[in-house]
Amino acid sequence: MRKPRRNDAQSITLGTQAYLQVAPETRRRMLAVRRRDTAPELRVRSTLHAMGFRFRLHSKDLPSTPDIVLPRYRKIILVHGCFWHGHDMCKRATRPRRPPSLSSGTV
Repeated sequence: MRKPRRNDAQSITLGTQAYLQVAPETRRRMLAVRRRDTAPELRVRSTLHAMGFRFRLHSKDLPSTPDIVLPRYRKIILVHGCFWHGHDMCKRATRPRRPPSLSSGTV
């Protein structure tokens, strides 16, 4: 565990203020998104296990908390669903709608 820096309290305060600016319905939707045990992650884990690989899940001692860690091979697997990859012709890969005032035509 790293030592806390002097400005950690500031960043926590700023982060809390940022949440105050989010609409309650948006915050509720964001909190409903699961971080672990998603359908794509369960499929990957099942396939790896069936192939004989043994792994650790969500190792907190590594940067970014990878979904699957293969310690024997010193490799990690980050499982992202359709939304993050934006697959063509996939109903789950749609972009969220934004109010016209926030739309700039670019991502």
